[in-house]
Amino acid sequence: MKKTAYQVPELRDENDNIIQEGTFGKKSAFVNSTNQGAFDYLLNNLEALHDIVTGAYLVFDSKDKFPTAGDTAKIYVANDDGKAYKWNGTEYVYMGTESTQFTALDVKKLKEAAASSANAASSSQTAAETSEANAAKSQQSAASSAAAAKASETAASSSATSAASSASTATTKATEASNSATSAASSASTATTKASEAKTSATSATNSAIAAASSAADAGVSASSASTSAADAGASASSASSSAAEAEASRQAAKESAQNCSDLYAKAQVTEGKPYFFLNAEGQISIRYNLDTTEAEG
Repeated sequence: MKKTAYQVPELRDENDNIIQEGTFGKKSAFVNSTNQGAFDYLLNNLEALHDIVTGAYLVFDSKDKFPTAGDTAKIYVANDDGKAYKWNGTEYVYMGTESTQFTALDVKKLKEAAASSANAASSSQTAAETSEANAAKSQQSAASSAAAAKASETAASSSATSAASSASTATTKATEASNSATSAASSASTATTKASEAKTSATSATNSAIAAASSAADAGVSASSASTSAADAGASASSASSSAAEAEASRQAAKESAQNCSDLYAKAQVTEGKPYFFLNAEGQISIRYNLDTTEAEG
């Protein structure tokens, strides 16, 4: 079958009563050799519905209201009789038999669909204009964003360079800090050693001070002893002088005693006495002799 306008289907209720007459229905063959079966009508109606949705149907009050020259891609519907026509390039050609004509309800629906399509088209046009304006704004925003992105990229590159420099500086500072820490540790060790040496020196100084104090005390004692010794030496010198004098006196006395002894001995020899020497009770040398019957001691 050739493409026609929308074909109304037959409808039945639950009791199999026809509630809407139609071009095809329950008793129509699904397919046949002339391609006018129910399946073909279904395909035709899908195409018709597609045309309605896409605005291919144009509804006018009557055929004489159609444009002088039509569009081969459109279907023209006369509202007064519901018939549909196509423009073949020279004239409007009726698309079907009487059984395929539109009912008044179909025409009304088509008219409403056309009005709805017109409104939708107007809304679409407005939406398109709004979208176009939004697209322009978006384009401007995109350009601004691209410029901002470029600036951000440049800033990021600069930041990366700065970060790399900062990282290098941080590494250098970390090395210096490590070296400083090592030096500090060495200095601390040296300071500990010096502190220990200072402590030892302080102890030595204390011991030296104690020794010095002890030496000073000993020096004082030695000085006192020296003074005493000097005094003793003076006394000894005096005693020595006295002893020397006494010795001289003793020598003189001994000399005199010897002389006396010599004299007495000579005298005794002359008088034929019997002299003899002895030590008296005081340890002195004495001579005893008998002279004139008288005992004399010298």
